[in-house]
Amino acid sequence: MAQPEAMPRTYELNPKSRTREMPEWAGALVYAPPSPKLYYLNPTARAVLEISIGQTRDVIREEFRSFASAVASADEADQVLEDTLYNLEENGILQMTSIESTVDEVRG
Repeated sequence: MAQPEAMPRTYELNPKSRTREMPEWAGALVYAPPSPKLYYLNPTARAVLEISIGQTRDVIREEFRSFASAVASADEADQVLEDTLYNLEENGILQMTSIESTVDEVRG
């Protein structure tokens, strides 16, 4: 018997985190209660955060490559993306979810 196909995982903003755009700094401030700490997101981290919400890793990779194409090769963009996603997750700002649980929340 075939096993059910795993649902793709997406990113969501930690519901306890609070963000504030800081256009005068070209970034954002994020309060992450799990730490609890206040983080400044530079323009790159802010872009990663914005394109990550509700997206799978493959979609994020393609969008970030497009975003960074004027200043970085695909390999360089991938490395920056991986480092940034790691930091956003590690600091409790972003978290993974499955598409299935996201659909359940919308229905719910």
